[in-house]
Amino acid sequence: MLYTRLPRFGKKRWKGGKRHRKAGVAIIPNRVDISSRPEVVEQRSRLGDWEGDLVHGVNVRLVTLVDRRSCFTLAERVNRKSKEAVADALIHLLGKVHSALTVTLDNGGEFADHARVSNKTGEIIYFARPYASWQRGTNENTNGRLRRFWPKRFDLATLSEQEIEDGVFVVNLTPRKW
Repeated sequence: MLYTRLPRFGKKRWKGGKRHRKAGVAIIPNRVDISSRPEVVEQRSRLGDWEGDLVHGVNVRLVTLVDRRSCFTLAERVNRKSKEAVADALIHLLGKVHSALTVTLDNGGEFADHARVSNKTGEIIYFARPYASWQRGTNENTNGRLRRFWPKRFDLATLSEQEIEDGVFVVNLTPRKW
């Protein structure tokens, strides 16, 4: 049957439980809330507004950035989840593009060194509310597309840089619904 080839066929949805609503806020110093973000970012009418996140592998992570307007994706492998390693990867990725204006991240402790990223690159970094992944929906969707190549519990350390670039290239070429 054709429906068995759908990307999410046979996957069970996780039903969340109770969460602590204060998580993430105290970990990140000087965080700028997403409510302070300009309205033009929400309209997706300009290039340069990025969303970022981590894709977790077994021992390695991918830092991903997605442009909200064009859905252009960048990814870089980091060996540690430390705030320094993630900040270095963000600086490197944002250095590849010259149109970056804002970056929206989640409240993970790995993004606690956002001030250094902002100082080096000049972008304003905003943080989504805790447990509000829909505020960075483009990035979450893109990470799901990357998971089609590299599912959870896949050892990303076995991939070469070229294989990562090829996977991101395919995601960038895949048409999306508007």
